[in-house]
Amino acid sequence: MVCLLHLIFGEIILKTEEEMKMPGYAGKYLGKMFKKFLNFVSIFSIAFSLLIYIVLADKFLKIILGSSLI
Repeated sequence: MVCLLHLIFGEIILKTEEEMKMPGYAGKYLGKMFKKFLNFVSIFSIAFSLLIYIVLADKFLKIILGSSLI
């Protein structure tokens, strides 16, 4: 499924003359509402990923350095 989605996205990139990010392609082909939605999802996913890294860094350091050092 992931491979199919990448192939579809690659085909869209090849057929479009302008170079854009995914929200730009969504705005061009699906409308402004989808562009706004993808912008929100992109920002939310980046922020959520950073939050997960911060939370899990403590557990990772405890495993690597031992619980007595932290």
